[in-house]
Amino acid sequence: MAENLEDFAVFPFIQELFEDLSLTLPSLGCRFEGTVPPNDLTARARRVTLKNQLFLFFADLAQGHPVLTVKFTLAQLPQEAGYEWCFLLPKTFTPDFHPEALPSWQADFHRVLQAEGGGFALNLPIGSPLQVGPPIDWRELYRLYGSPQAGQEMLENFLRRSESILNDLTFQVKTQNAAECFRLAHTLKGAARGVFALPLSTAALKLEMVGRGGDLQDAPRLLDDLNAVYKEMLEWYQRGQDQWPGFS
Repeated sequence: MAENLEDFAVFPFIQELFEDLSLTLPSLGCRFEGTVPPNDLTARARRVTLKNQLFLFFADLAQGHPVLTVKFTLAQLPQEAGYEWCFLLPKTFTPDFHPEALPSWQADFHRVLQAEGGGFALNLPIGSPLQVGPPIDWRELYRLYGSPQAGQEMLENFLRRSESILNDLTFQVKTQNAAECFRLAHTLKGAARGVFALPLSTAALKLEMVGRGGDLQDAPRLLDDLNAVYKEMLEWYQRGQDQWPGFS
């Protein structure tokens, strides 16, 4: 059955791809290091097919390379038709390298050369804006932990822990400690996913990525965004407990 086109968020798509590669490529003798700048863009494509094509191509690139270092960038195409997705690998895409010879090279891939070095790219149309879900998906939390009471207990534990993490993050951003920003944001991201606070998890992921890259220029803005999402989640939690399933 042919896969349908769908609209999806670019940032979590690339981050998920990079996480899968960082877990898988070491089995091929290659360490994967990928960075993606935070963005709120969407794309329209056959998402699963696209991810598989990119994954297989990177797996081919990993052959014979102990390290793959990739930087993902976006460039808007003329007349707002879409964006060029660029994967820069300057240490791999040397002048004498011919990626077109690899079996996983796709017809819609093309080579690029930027100031930071070479790589490959593909053009994708802009997707429609995605609907943002609730600050906490209480029904999924209820299903995971088996009862509203157990779900609420896990959520309250998360809220107590997350306040401390946010305070520590604020200090580390002020002191420009990229390593600690990465660690704390990564911890918050995972904890938020565990209680289905998905908007908060996404906001933490953006701060995690700038910490991973070591450039904290955008960190204060992303921290403000993270705190705003956290405040919205907390207000939603305090306002809506009596409306959750099992508490009415």
